[in-house]
Amino acid sequence: MATQDQAAIFQARVKSINNPRNTYYHDPETGMKVPKRVGRDQILANGKTPPATTTGMIMSMIVGAMCLIVARYFQITFLDIQPSVPHALAYELGMAAAMAFTLGGFIRQKTFKHMVCHLAGAAFAAVTMHNAVWIAPDQFAMVFSQGFVNEILAATDPMSLNIAGNSITI
Repeated sequence: MATQDQAAIFQARVKSINNPRNTYYHDPETGMKVPKRVGRDQILANGKTPPATTTGMIMSMIVGAMCLIVARYFQITFLDIQPSVPHALAYELGMAAAMAFTLGGFIRQKTFKHMVCHLAGAAFAAVTMHNAVWIAPDQFAMVFSQGFVNEILAATDPMSLNIAGNSITI
């Protein structure tokens, strides 16, 4: 008789679990609502990083460029390393890459393509940021310093690319 009662309880639990309307079933032993089983493909799909799209790549480049601007600000303000220091660009790019990779991890830009776009955006900002200084020197003097602005204006030409200290006019 006891085995028939246990079998009936077991069958009732199986019926409750298999009911398509229930997303949870009540476990009488623990008194908890237990979620139904989910397929392996659904579990794996939730943890994957989405594929790199064109919009995502452009956003990655913008993130890289913004990280370079922040790295340049920290370098000049807190570390007191001016752009004329021989390895200043390497410091900036290293700091920007570390920030972009960390920030990219938070905003789900983790693929190799995203990381390459982070670096490309940072590199593009590194060779073209001086043009923004030429356009708005007073605003840059308020954020960075007047010495930084004077050094950039003396070392570069407007509407050019600054590669390794050489200004290439476009």
